[in-house]
Amino acid sequence: MSPSPAPLRRFAAIGDLHGEDLRLDAVLTWLSGQGVDTLLAVGDLVDGAGSLDRCCALLTAHAAHVVRGNHDRWLLEDPFAHQPGFLTRETLLFLRALPVTRRIPTLRGDLLLCHGVGDNRSEERRVG
Repeated sequence: MSPSPAPLRRFAAIGDLHGEDLRLDAVLTWLSGQGVDTLLAVGDLVDGAGSLDRCCALLTAHAAHVVRGNHDRWLLEDPFAHQPGFLTRETLLFLRALPVTRRIPTLRGDLLLCHGVGDNRSEERRVG
C-alpha cells in the first residue's frame, strides 16, 4: 500500500485556459514567487487561439493536478482531433489521461477538483 499524499497547504487553482499558453506562462511565473505548493487546473484546456500543446507541456512541467473539462471531452470525442498532425502524441495522451474529478487532501479536509458539476455530465450541454 502506498502512503497517502501529504495534505496540500498552499495551492493555486486556475481554469478555462482555452489554449492561452502565453497567459498561462505569465501566471506560472508569477505563482513561482507566491509560496504555492501545488497547482490545480479545472479543465477546459482546449478551444483557444494559443498553443494547446504548450499549455499541456507547461502543466506537466509544473506537476499540476488537472481534470478534464467539457471542451476537453468534446475534443477527444471529435475524430478530427485524432488525425496525424492535429495534436502531438504527448498532448493527446495528456488529455486522455485526465480524470473527470480528483479528490485531493488538504489541511481542511478533502478538496473535490472538477469542472462544473463533477461526475454529473447531464449538466454539460454543447451549444451548437
